[in-house]
Amino acid sequence: MPFVDRDVAAQLEGAWTLELVGYAETLKRLGLRPSATTERIGDGVCVYTAPDLPVNRAAGMGLHTPVTAGQMQEIERFFADHEVPAQLDLCPLTDPSLLELAAERGYHVIRFLDVLSMDLPSQDPLPAVPFGVEVRTITAHETEAWAQAVASGFAATDGLDESDANVILARAAAHSPGVVCYLATIGGEPAGGGAMVLRDHLATLFSSSTRLPFRGRGIQNALIVTRLKAASSAGCTIASVLARPGSVSHRNLERLGFRVAYTRPTLQR
Repeated sequence: MPFVDRDVAAQLEGAWTLELVGYAETLKRLGLRPSATTERIGDGVCVYTAPDLPVNRAAGMGLHTPVTAGQMQEIERFFADHEVPAQLDLCPLTDPSLLELAAERGYHVIRFLDVLSMDLPSQDPLPAVPFGVEVRTITAHETEAWAQAVASGFAATDGLDESDANVILARAAAHSPGVVCYLATIGGEPAGGGAMVLRDHLATLFSSSTRLPFRGRGIQNALIVTRLKAASSAGCTIASVLARPGSVSHRNLERLGFRVAYTRPTLQR
């Protein structure tokens, strides 16, 4: 894993910020959430999609320049206009001004996510995909099957309504520019899925889940390995992924060579 200084953190956070923006732009373009919008503030961006979707926050702040009180007021005005709480991702390598202003203005931590990364190609041989599991990129007519498989994995139940937030976000991911979707199947039946974007030699892995009936059969590892091999073949030198600290996903990622670059809290006012 590369030494994580502010330049590396800015590259990683920049990629994840683009994913948030991609969600908003795609949701609006598809008519799934017509009110979705973004606004550039300082060197970061505010994202709003809808009250029921967990992607409303500011990201990328303070990684190139200090954050000002005026910018914090603009962030809070943006979310107040959309009647949702002001939230922001806080990279620990950001300029200290962001943390100082957040403390002064009454923000508190509401969740943590680990940002993990690894060098590519992997220094250790990656395991083979388990017998009976097939992982491949989807065709155009498989977008809905992929979205349903991924949404069902996150919700830990099948038969989700089309208005379910997991379904909406999976559809947005599948239709976002530059996103490559991978479907895992067993016996021809969708078992799980994941997505990946390649930008400037950085591969970002996201939207990974396994349907409940297929858990414990190596689906997640197969999805990770397949995407890492594809990223290496495309010339990427770093891969990045998000995971909840201590989760099963976190454990699987570390087993395959990922290491924590830093832990990112999300703050809310």
